[in-house]
Amino acid sequence: MKTTEKNLIYFFNTIKQVSSYDFTEYSEKSLRRRLERILAENNIDFIVLAGYLKLIPTFLIDAFPKKIINIHPALLPKYGGKGMYGMHVHEAVVENKEKETGISIHYVNAKYDEGNIIQQYKCNVDH
Repeated sequence: MKTTEKNLIYFFNTIKQVSSYDFTEYSEKSLRRRLERILAENNIDFIVLAGYLKLIPTFLIDAFPKKIINIHPALLPKYGGKGMYGMHVHEAVVENKEKETGISIHYVNAKYDEGNIIQQYKCNVDH
């Protein structure tokens, strides 16, 4: 399928619909069926997360090996894991008087921010 602006808008609207659900309301089986249907209907073969704060279900990671990546707003592994998102990351970097910060792009696995790092981009921190 050729990527067009219309396809991207539809995809992002679909993602908004999916991410607005409280997945704890669903059994794993019904969640799995719903996500598999949405992904298949939209021919999704690669998933990029940015600012998504929930763990990805294992069945989805297994269905998309090395095809789910996350953009994390800090240099991993030092500033990753529980509580390390948004301004919390940047506040921790400044509080620890780090000389540099950056972003990490990594594969998603079953734990927060522990997948293999693909690339990191660094910048200096002025105090």
